[in-house]
Amino acid sequence: MTEESEVIESPPAQVELGRVSFPAIARGLVFAVLAIGVVVGIHAYIGARLIAGLQLTGTAAELGWGLVWGLFLTVFAALFARRLPRETAQYLRWVAYGWMGLFALLLVSVAAVDLSSAVSAMAWGRPLAGRWGGLEVAAVGAMALPAFAWGIVRALGPARIERLRVPIAGLPSELEGYRIVQISDLHIGETLGSGWARRVAESVNSLDPDAVAVTGDVADGSPRRVGQ
Repeated sequence: MTEESEVIESPPAQVELGRVSFPAIARGLVFAVLAIGVVVGIHAYIGARLIAGLQLTGTAAELGWGLVWGLFLTVFAALFARRLPRETAQYLRWVAYGWMGLFALLLVSVAAVDLSSAVSAMAWGRPLAGRWGGLEVAAVGAMALPAFAWGIVRALGPARIERLRVPIAGLPSELEGYRIVQISDLHIGETLGSGWARRVAESVNSLDPDAVAVTGDVADGSPRRVGQ
């Protein structure tokens, strides 16, 4: 009595290498050019309004523009910071990310003045901007500085703790008082490093939790760089 076995040969695996088409590259380049153009335009708008509002002329105006475009360049330089020494990259990121935050506040503040001025001109025939020699733009822009400083203090300060009691019907008596600490948005990375993570861990441990739930945004950047 013989046993017959049937061998089924599968065709060799085929691997298809992805190809990036020229239209996709062109679309990416067009998007990059448009994005850079928008950012350049907004920087020019903010710089022009603030420098005019502060009534800077001559060398002072040139220094003001140099500061605006220098900060603009740090944003793009931060994209390649991983090629720099770690400490240098960290300082560069702090400057770039800090400027991005202040930039957003300045944009909202200055745009609010110009928008309200346009509404005033259409409604009552008297624009607000320029009635005080342009100083209103500088004053509103200066109000962004305390907001920016407050944001930095809140970001680097102790984690905010909010206590909630959750009533659960039918909870077993042995789970009464069960304490869960939920944390999120740590963003541990090359700007918020081990010191920040240690302070958060100490805050969590001080609450004596029975369980810890981490719900996202733990780290930023590549695992290798964050691990260092």
